Amino acid sequence: MSGSADNGHRAAAAPAGQPFPGDPGQQEDPAAAILARCQALVEDLTFARARAWKQRNPGALAVGYLPVYVPRPLLEAQGCLPVALFGGGEQVEIIRGDSYFQSYICQLPRSVVELGLRGDLDVFDAFLFPSTCDVVRNLGGVFKLLFGERYVAYLDLPQSFDPAVGGASTPARCAASPRDWRRAAPGPWTTTR
Repeated sequence: MSGSADNGHRAAAAPAGQPFPGDPGQQEDPAAAILARCQALVEDLTFARARAWKQRNPGALAVGYLPVYVPRPLLEAQGCLPVALFGGGEQVEIIRGDSYFQSYICQLPRSVVELGLRGDLDVFDAFLFPSTCDVVRNLGGVFKLLFGERYVAYLDLPQSFDPAVGGASTPARCAASPRDWRRAAPGPWTTTR
């Protein structure tokens, strides 16, 4: 199927806040405001929204995680704020992060280490690192060494829930709760601790 305007299909969304190309009514993209908000959240390396949430919810935990295989609903159900860490992109010059990983690997783990060393990740009480690649797997170990006062876990969830393959262990892996995390790491969990 072609994306040309003559068959009634739009090839791509217009940039945020811009009219669709070739749209006779010049209607603004209905998703522009949502996309702009999402972009601002991803680019905010101070994590101002997470800091504000922590102030509104004293004693609750903010959990930083690398996308994608983290069970956000389990964290939300326990009153946590799960926040995806997408690294610093082009906003962060990676200097110290290269001391922990080779400079030829992707910027995500290196820039997340850089953000942590700069203090930008201090808002988070715990970090979860899913099984997306070997480097992210090792990032959990690096974080345990660098930020051991916080709970850090490598999360290896099975891709098959067939009990014969790995699904039998899933409930046990997900059983650890934020209460357990507080006992596991003596970090600065709340302002009242």
